[in-house]
Amino acid sequence: MLTRIIHQSPQLVTFFESLGLPLTKPQKRHLINLTDGILVTEGKKTLANIQRRFVEAPDPSNMADFLRISPWSTEEVRRSLQRFMVKRALEIAEAKGDPRIILLAVDDSIAEKDKQTSRLEAVDWHYDHLEGRKGKPRYKKGMAFIVVHVLIGSVHLVFDIPIYLREKTVRRLNRGRPKEKRLHFRGKYRLVRQVLEEVRELQGKLYRVPQKVRVWVSRKHHRDKRPVYLMGTDLALEVKKAFRWYGARWWDEIDNYYLQPLPV
Repeated sequence: MLTRIIHQSPQLVTFFESLGLPLTKPQKRHLINLTDGILVTEGKKTLANIQRRFVEAPDPSNMADFLRISPWSTEEVRRSLQRFMVKRALEIAEAKGDPRIILLAVDDSIAEKDKQTSRLEAVDWHYDHLEGRKGKPRYKKGMAFIVVHVLIGSVHLVFDIPIYLREKTVRRLNRGRPKEKRLHFRGKYRLVRQVLEEVRELQGKLYRVPQKVRVWVSRKHHRDKRPVYLMGTDLALEVKKAFRWYGARWWDEIDNYYLQPLPV
């Protein structure tokens, strides 16, 4: 069992202050407490388990209300964090003399929940492409999400984790929402495109791909029905280097491992 939290981590306080987030003092306190609790809580990271890590424990409903009804913009916080991470990663890469190459790895996953779960909006039945086979589909109840991982030089960072909602789920949720708060369905490809546009906006280089591309296909054996496809705009790129860069996506699997147990 890890040591219980007596006071907020000075490093976390300094980090969040450097982001310049448009939050009130109570909101910042809840955000820092929640982050600190997630970092030190072992096992399932529910709000109740996180709350137990504090010596002067806040009521679990306080954290829930901060996430549900407190008047702050998740979009503004997310964009501030993204700008900070990319800026810091570029500074580190520049100081170390790393090649000016930015790699993006995209992967989807499902945070599995109990089959009886019904009160969490983002939880639904999703096709499991890992266990499903042709003619034998498999479905899993949970929250589907996409991890966009960025490698800048030797710095790895999770740039975004957009949540995927099925079109049927969006229609169901919108029945109880006022018009101005209704959700819009976005497929996985559209979610990824939006994230790439945000990367473009931050860097000012990635926009469209009008030039020719090269595709590599990797199979474990000649009957492999799930080969790996890699595509790049560098026509002179050596195949070994391309697949070495592809190895950076392993960080997606690590991120998924830690993200799946988090509370929705």
